[in-house]
Amino acid sequence: MEFFLIQSRMVLEAKVANGKKSKNFYALNDFVIDRGKTQRLITMDLFANNHFVAKYKSDGLIFSTPTGSTAYSLSSGGPIVMPKLKAIVVTPLSPHTLTLRPIFFS
Repeated sequence: MEFFLIQSRMVLEAKVANGKKSKNFYALNDFVIDRGKTQRLITMDLFANNHFVAKYKSDGLIFSTPTGSTAYSLSSGGPIVMPKLKAIVVTPLSPHTLTLRPIFFS
């Protein structure tokens, strides 16, 4: 007889708006905002609960769940997060300054 363990995992939701149209996306691992085809760094302001957190000048940002923390985020210098935690890790991609490190929100 086989036994299975079912675990609940956190999922991210992102809303992309273009004028009056918008679309929701869901991810088990992560969402990435990157610079696309441009050869320049992009500048982004990060807010949490309407409070300014940091200004990033980098190739992009990774927003990862605990499940995704062992994937792209880890490869970019982010921490490993226990799967049962309700947390989001924001990891910069090739930041312009060494003072911009991954941020952990729980």
